[in-house]
Amino acid sequence: MKPIPINEAEAVFELFWDPALSGLSKWRIDPGAAHGLTVTQNWCWAQFGWASRPAKGPALRMTRRFDLDCSGYDRLVISVMAPERSIVRVTAQTNRGMVRFRSPSAPAKKREYAIPLRGARMIESITLEVEPSDDGIAGGWFNWIGLQDSQRLKHYLGPGNRFDKRWEGFLKPE
Repeated sequence: MKPIPINEAEAVFELFWDPALSGLSKWRIDPGAAHGLTVTQNWCWAQFGWASRPAKGPALRMTRRFDLDCSGYDRLVISVMAPERSIVRVTAQTNRGMVRFRSPSAPAKKREYAIPLRGARMIESITLEVEPSDDGIAGGWFNWIGLQDSQRLKHYLGPGNRFDKRWEGFLKPE
């Protein structure tokens, strides 16, 4: 599998935002009936939720095999809206071994977590986990998973002359 470039520094490969392009059906989702786990494809994200916090471990664990060429990129990026105060864990099996990430306590907003790939050229599989800190009903969603080249990203986002600051002829008085 090859990622889809979206600019000079970033690419995506798991497009949860579009039901026709999403690979959600290829993910193996651990059973969660005991705590009311649901995972569904919505019109603009892969949505998850549960009725109660499980007795132990994550409320959601899902894994997918990829065999993804990540050469040219040095970070894996997960876009997720996790329940407030929950912990997101990402484990990627690569040609250079296991890459693990544990988020800080989730804020009440969508986050993009950039995870160093440590020289990997292939991602063989990814496991996503969400572990709630609070009892009761909770939910969230995944938007997409992608790749970044941190050096090219600095150039792409940095100051420079990418845009002409002169707007003559484009802005008209009201």
